[in-house]
Order: sequence, then C-alpha cells, then structure tokens
Amino acid sequence: MNLARDQILVERRYVAVFETIADDVVSSLAVALPENLRDALARTVALPRGAFDETSTLAQRLRQGMVARKAIIDTGVLLSNRAPSGSSRSSAIVPTIRRTTTCRDSFPRRSTSSASTRCD
Repeated sequence: MNLARDQILVERRYVAVFETIADDVVSSLAVALPENLRDALARTVALPRGAFDETSTLAQRLRQGMVARKAIIDTGVLLSNRAPSGSSRSSAIVPTIRRTTTCRDSFPRRSTSSASTRCD
C-alpha cells in the first residue's frame, strides 16, 4: 500500500467513529479544550467567531467543517487531546485506530497493544 491509500483508510475509520459519537459528546469535547487548542480547532475546521458559545450547533459545524476542509484526522487528534478520562465514549476517537509497527525487512504489522512491538 502507498501513503495516500493508507491515509484514505484512516480517514474512513475516523469518519466511522465520528458517526457513532453523539453531538453532545462532540460538543463537550470541543468546549473542554484549552484556549490554544480551541483556536487550532477553529482554524482547522473554519469555525466562525463565537461558535464555541453556541453548543447546540457546535457539533454540526465541526462535522461539516472537517469534511469540507478534509481535516477529519486533524479534528480527531485535536479533540482527543483533552478527552475526559472517565468517559469511554468520548475517548473512542483515537484508540480505535490500531498502532502500526514496522519490522525490519517485512511489511508493516498491526499490533493490538502498544507494548507489542516484537517482530517474529
């Protein structure tokens, strides 16, 4: 596989995960971000000024912006930086993408845990 195809597959996984997360959870993740990450998220998905004040439409605007600007992965990474530790649904964005490790002289291998980096 080439890099472009890998990116398309990862983007599809992110889209699938975002579809399973409720709007109120997406909004709460965005509102919970520190100010500097809020600014980065707003620039990434082209949110208008004051979008974080209107939590009823924030999730819809985030979803539209990330698709329109092709910033699905960036949005997922930004939102996962401040995911509440007690919530399993809200921290589901990044853990669903499995880590890929590369062994010398072999194809990339998927590992189910971060501790499994041994090559057979």
